[in-house]
Amino acid sequence: AHGVKSHMGVRCAEGLRRVDTPYVVFCADDDFVFPDALAECARFLGTHADYSVALGRVFSLSYLRQKAFFRNGVVLQDPLRFVGYMAHDRFLQRALYYIAYTHLGSIPLFYGLRRTGTALEAFSKATDTMKYSSVELLSNTVALIRGKVFVVRTPFGLREYATPTIASPIR
Repeated sequence: AHGVKSHMGVRCAEGLRRVDTPYVVFCADDDFVFPDALAECARFLGTHADYSVALGRVFSLSYLRQKAFFRNGVVLQDPLRFVGYMAHDRFLQRALYYIAYTHLGSIPLFYGLRRTGTALEAFSKATDTMKYSSVELLSNTVALIRGKVFVVRTPFGLREYATPTIASPIR
């Protein structure tokens, strides 16, 4: 066992080795996932073997910085509103669209419902010397290599992008 000092990627790998369901989802302590959306994604993956990840629309909360007319405020964003092309047959096309969508507004592919075997394959490569952000990128890359990504129109969850962890450059 790696113990408490291991970063989250290594601890996720340890946890994944204990999962006996066909699908797994990651949800951070500052996120929220709708159970009905998970069920819809599981039904989709159950009938589409060429897909490795299914997720719905994940909305994000971003705090407004103090501006001339605003003291405090929150913006609800929809970063998956652009998605539609990560279901190409070729990995390279899926990866290029994923990179482009990431620049339009962070795509929370990491938080989609994914096949447990694909998640375990990615996280089993995590080491204590890797930054967690590298493990998350590795996880997304393996998911894109192993299959297509489907976005259901159902609201899937809510993320908060303003926590100190998200803003940390070490991440």
